[in-house]
Amino acid sequence: MEWIHHHQCPIIGVERVFWSPITDMKIKTPYNKSKDKTVFINSHKNSSHVDIGNGIFAIMFENDGHSPQHCEKLPQTIKKITIKVSIR
Repeated sequence: MEWIHHHQCPIIGVERVFWSPITDMKIKTPYNKSKDKTVFINSHKNSSHVDIGNGIFAIMFENDGHSPQHCEKLPQTIKKITIKVSIR
């Protein structure tokens, strides 16, 4: 089994990331390799969000549906480092 970890860490600004386990979610758009993205709908009842930045970062696993690029309060410039690590 291969696990992909997405480490997301803003170095400038704060970003809200919505999170939901993909359990019971429906695929709206199948995986697109060139965009490295699958779009899901019907978030899980235990969905939540995390505000990352100012020393707070998030680690997402392959079963974590996540939607970054949302405003915490007001729109602002964000500079973020995203690292994807494959563990086999």
